[in-house]
Amino acid sequence: MAWTLNGINAPQRERDSRHPTEIYPSQSSFSTSRLILEMQRFLAGVTEAIVGGHGWKKFVNPTVNLNLTAWPRDSGEQEKYGVRYDYDGQQEIDGTVYHKFQMQANSGNKIPSTIKNWRSKADRGMHDVMADVFVPKGGDKDDVEAALNKAHEGVKGA
Repeated sequence: MAWTLNGINAPQRERDSRHPTEIYPSQSSFSTSRLILEMQRFLAGVTEAIVGGHGWKKFVNPTVNLNLTAWPRDSGEQEKYGVRYDYDGQQEIDGTVYHKFQMQANSGNKIPSTIKNWRSKADRGMHDVMADVFVPKGGDKDDVEAALNKAHEGVKGA
């Protein structure tokens, strides 16, 4: 059987379950890729804020006690960036001593929507660890940037 499109006869294709008729990608895959891109951009901005100023020094020589926030310390910055890096002690890996930090989402409603979305989907909300960051003890700015980039790659939604 044929159907007419602007006066032109065209064959009608039978519906076949092996060939989906969807022309556009599903909304969920589009949303997922958009969220991934959004998170990547966001985390690149966080990394730039840390290594672009003096924040990187707090990662190579932490001055906070165990389980306290190393960066950002100011509440305004915590709202601005929506994430914090809590110091989790030292850990030796393959003979090298690293400072370990846990990246976590901040609480509150004034944080960026990217982090709010992540936090709402996380099992434990703001108590979930987004990423573990390992910075070599006594490292430099480049070490901090590399450690942040590596850790951010593993963030779900990034």
